[in-house]
Amino acid sequence: MSPTKRFLFVALLAVLLSSPVTASKPFWLREGVYLSYYAFDDESQGPIADYIRNGTYYSIGADGLLVNFTVLEVTGNTARVGVKLVFLPGKGVNDSVMVYTATRGEDPEPLFSWLNYSGLRKGWIHEGNVSLLSAVARTKKPLVIEGEYFIKLGNGSVYTLDGRYIGHTILWGLRDLKVNDTLFVFNGTPVRVASNRIINKTVLTYYGSFERPNGMFFSEFCSHDELWTAWKAVFFALYNPQLDLTLTFLGPVPDLIAVGVIFVDPSDGAARRFNLEHKNELTKIPLMRMQGLSLYDTNVRENRAVFPARPPRSGLRVAFLVSLIVLGVALLKGGVLNGKAA
Repeated sequence: MSPTKRFLFVALLAVLLSSPVTASKPFWLREGVYLSYYAFDDESQGPIADYIRNGTYYSIGADGLLVNFTVLEVTGNTARVGVKLVFLPGKGVNDSVMVYTATRGEDPEPLFSWLNYSGLRKGWIHEGNVSLLSAVARTKKPLVIEGEYFIKLGNGSVYTLDGRYIGHTILWGLRDLKVNDTLFVFNGTPVRVASNRIINKTVLTYYGSFERPNGMFFSEFCSHDELWTAWKAVFFALYNPQLDLTLTFLGPVPDLIAVGVIFVDPSDGAARRFNLEHKNELTKIPLMRMQGLSLYDTNVRENRAVFPARPPRSGLRVAFLVSLIVLGVALLKGGVLNGKAA
């Protein structure tokens, strides 16, 4: 290798190792890619999600929740994404999914016409001078809520199918958001990034372990005050910056708000047991298993075989850089690489 070529190669290597690999969309994005997230806890108590349908507000209680995002179509700078939420009853013979709502006295039964329920219970709630007629419907079958929305690939913005802006997708791009950036707009109020930092922890999910470092993300608090219920919450997530992929999340999620699900907060038994087992050493061990929905399955690995059945311990960034270095050596030698991509 001549001195000039050697200098150029060393310069290229230095740039690759020192510069982050950034893009307006993740390298794995293509039509047909799906990401599934899951949580299950047979000791779950109370509602785990809030849903607005045709102007009516519902709370949903279940032991488990599976959320699947699928990239249905990529056209120009826009991805059309389908999302399916499956609320799961527990494993007991009497376990069921429960859907709650309330009215100011009107019969609530017609509000459940979209639901194939097996039982309905009504009752009055008296709070000060306000009286509400509450209702809860039960079903022993999984409850499915699904819809579609758009993501603009240039900046990660989420839009409903009728063009209403929601915020930034949580599926990717969290690593690039800064404190005080707007994550989403909720009830007309911008909800901004409160904290976004890299942590030296390996994140455990149902899919597998994602080696450190990873990212931890919080939004500001946002609140919702409905006729019969109120809450105040943050969006929380853990993500892998090398893959630009969200690993766990809970709270108000722009991608779900786009299809009417304005809040998710499922309990996860695996996370609960892990944190209980390690309660005296959580700040010391290099592992995290967080509450909420965590990555359960994906076919991202089929994208040029860069994502194996379990994430590599060394991380994809290293594999990517090594492949570029090999390519650089071959080119400098005047050779040609043959065979499959690494």
